[in-house]
Amino acid sequence: MSDAVLIGIKGVGVLAAFLTLPLLVGQLEHKAMAHMQGRLGPMYA
Repeated sequence: MSDAVLIGIKGVGVLAAFLTLPLLVGQLEHKAMAHMQGRLGPMYA
């Protein structure tokens, strides 16, 4: 493959990581806080 294609694939991978990781971290934070507070909403929603 050419260098441009590899750079494009890596760029898309980095962009996908930047778009999805904050969502996962936010969900994990909500679940951790729900466990600490004993709430049912975010744990089972």
